[in-house]
Amino acid sequence: MLVATVIVLLWVATLALIKVLFSGSNGFEWGSVSDWISVLCNIVMAGAALYAAINAKDWLSEKTRTLGLEKAESLLNEMDSVSPVHDSFINVLAEADIYYRSNFFENQADKAKVIISLDELRISIENNKLKLEDVKLRFHSLKRWDVKILKENELIQLLDAHQNTIMSLSNATFNLRNALSEFIDDKRFFVLFGNHFNEYYAEALSSYQNGISIHEKIHNYKFRELFEV
Repeated sequence: MLVATVIVLLWVATLALIKVLFSGSNGFEWGSVSDWISVLCNIVMAGAALYAAINAKDWLSEKTRTLGLEKAESLLNEMDSVSPVHDSFINVLAEADIYYRSNFFENQADKAKVIISLDELRISIENNKLKLEDVKLRFHSLKRWDVKILKENELIQLLDAHQNTIMSLSNATFNLRNALSEFIDDKRFFVLFGNHFNEYYAEALSSYQNGISIHEKIHNYKFRELFEV
């Protein structure tokens, strides 16, 4: 659009120059000095604008590539940081599971500490779940920034593994927290929630190990093997 506007300005300036050169009633006339200066200034300004328009287009293209590179690098760093966070979540659950399996509730203070740790864990898991959803959305928007994803399938597999892990951890935490709830006295519910916890916890460990395996492979790639900008 900008280039087209500049071309029109050049065309108008050219017509103005022709008018100055060939205006008058007695054949060819040079025109006044002021007319010459005005026309030349218009041509110079239009030429400068055309040059600026061409360079602006190149600058915008380069700026887009630079931003795309930064976004890809940021997302890759975030993907690299997920597994250690999930590992810390698993450790908290493992400790709570030990308490659950001991079936030893005489010390209510210890039980209260475990319940508090599970409540805090649920908040951390929900925050991590939202963060992963955001990472996934930004990953799929990389192409808008002229970023070509070279290992797209493998990166999507990693994101899916992370998402499956956090969903299973969320469900496992929910059920273990209910199993240890101070409001549940019926042993049947204690066992029921405990069984659900075991199922989701096993799923979380499986997804986590799958994510570790995929991440180890991706971690060996150079950045230029993953993205092209």
